[in-house]
Amino acid sequence: MPYHMHEDFRTLYFYNPNETIVKATLDSLTKLPIGSVFSKQRAPRTKRLVQGIHGLAHAQTRFDIGWIAPWANIYDVSYLLAQLQLEVEQHGSLEERVVVIGCQMQFFGMMTVFVEQTDIQNHLLGRLEEAITSIDPSDLCERWLELTGSLDWLLWTFCNAGVSVLQLTGCHSLATEPLPNWLQLAVEYILQHLRLSQPDDLRARLQQMPYTEIWNGRACQSAPVWSNTGIATSPPGSRESSPSYTQPTPNKFERLRKYSDYWFAT
Repeated sequence: MPYHMHEDFRTLYFYNPNETIVKATLDSLTKLPIGSVFSKQRAPRTKRLVQGIHGLAHAQTRFDIGWIAPWANIYDVSYLLAQLQLEVEQHGSLEERVVVIGCQMQFFGMMTVFVEQTDIQNHLLGRLEEAITSIDPSDLCERWLELTGSLDWLLWTFCNAGVSVLQLTGCHSLATEPLPNWLQLAVEYILQHLRLSQPDDLRARLQQMPYTEIWNGRACQSAPVWSNTGIATSPPGSRESSPSYTQPTPNKFERLRKYSDYWFAT
């Protein structure tokens, strides 16, 4: 249903973002596949979505802002994604469907700090599988390049899917075995095509997109396994035996969860 965001919640991450978020948003927009959903007529809405996801990722790295900032951004981005899902399912192109699924995977992936998103992640993986299994990965990449000139959104979506698999299988840090066959074929092809077999190489590429280490960083460390060129390596200073990534102090989303739990309880 339509909503109105009170002005007190219209924070810098969505309505007046800093230069870093603006620059990253504009760069990402130039790589989007344009169709009926991401049309030029819909450019302001598309920009709001991309800017919102970049802002959400950026907020997750900050410890010096109030908890209202991510709360408002979460609400805005989730509303836009709900709108876009309906549209891409009705008349969107394959590329647009893949991008929207990738954005949903990133969004709900970053929300796992609140609660495990098992049902949603399973559903999104099923939708992605349905979208791409009818086309060979090489044909998909070629078609994507002809349309956009860049594979960044496709790579980012596939890596989000890979991390979702890690989350569902309980391997919260890094991959120890290949992905499900339908996804492994796609991820392996694009990583080899872009020559991204090492964590740092993949990280440099993914950081051009909405990126947060606690979520997207798992894909980077899993690159050797997914590209079928080696074994995954833990990031410097991490413990390989640790079942999940932990932060030394609560981040914005963890503090937001505490606030919301308190409000709901009272």
